[in-house]
Order: sequence, then C-alpha cells, then structure tokens
Amino acid sequence: MDTPARKNMHFEDENIPLWIRIFGGSILSITFLCVITLTGYIVTNINSLQSQVNSVNAEMITKKDFQDRQKSLWDLFKSDSDMTNSLKERMNLLDQTVKDRQNTMEKYELKIADQNKTIEIMNKEIAALKERSNSFDSQMVQMREESKQLQNSIQVFRERVATIEGKKKE
Repeated sequence: MDTPARKNMHFEDENIPLWIRIFGGSILSITFLCVITLTGYIVTNINSLQSQVNSVNAEMITKKDFQDRQKSLWDLFKSDSDMTNSLKERMNLLDQTVKDRQNTMEKYELKIADQNKTIEIMNKEIAALKERSNSFDSQMVQMREESKQLQNSIQVFRERVATIEGKKKE
C-alpha cells in the first residue's frame, strides 16, 4: 500500500537522474573532504601566522625604549647639524682665505713677471755693455799696440835726433 508520503518519495526518486543516484554519495564525500582539507590548510596558516606574530611581539621594544632611542638619535642629529653648521662656517672662512691667498699670489705673480721683464732688459743691457767692453778692450789692445809703435817710432826719432845733434857738435 502506497501511502501518500511514500508516493511523494517515489515521485521524487523518479525525478533524480540515475548518475546522481549512483555517484551522489561519492561526490558529496569528495566535496566534504575538500572542505575539510581547505579548513585544515587555513587553520595551519592561521597558526603559523600567529606564531610569527608572537615572535615579532617578543622582539618588539617598549614605547619607552623607542622614545629613548629616538631622543638619543635626535640629540645626535642636532649635534651633527650644529657641527655641520660650524663646519660650513669654517669652510666659508677657508674659501675666503683661499681666495685672498689667490689674489695675493696673483699680485706676486704680476710682480715677478715685472721683475722678470726688468731682468731681461738688464740682461740685454749687460750683454750690450759686455759687447762695448769687449770692443773697448779690443780698441785698448789696438791703442797699446799703436802706443808701442809710436814709442818705438819716438825712440827711433830720438836716436836720430841724438845722432844728428852728435854730428852737429862735432
């Protein structure tokens, strides 16, 4: 005897395809296995992440330590900036000193160039004077030779005069 509930069930069984009746339980088992595997994978990743967060928390510093480190770094930065400013001032002074010395060097170089020109002129004058001196020396030598010749000629004339006078006295 078919009761109305049994008829509805039988009617529902007839509307379900055959392959679902055969493989439905397997498909449902595989789906649940995938869900359970994914859930396990997610739980494992969450546990791994939690252990990493715990290790990071263990390595973290306290707010006071951070502020102390930040203050010491800030003080160091301020002293470095003060030192940098003083170094900039010293560099500016050194630059000015270098410029002054370059100007002084340029003045000395101009003086040296003028002195070199003067020395060249003096060297030329010295060379001209040496030439004149050499020509005077050669003239002097010539004059000495001429003087010797004249003295010899005078001596010869004296001797002649003496012989002439000697002949007149006789």
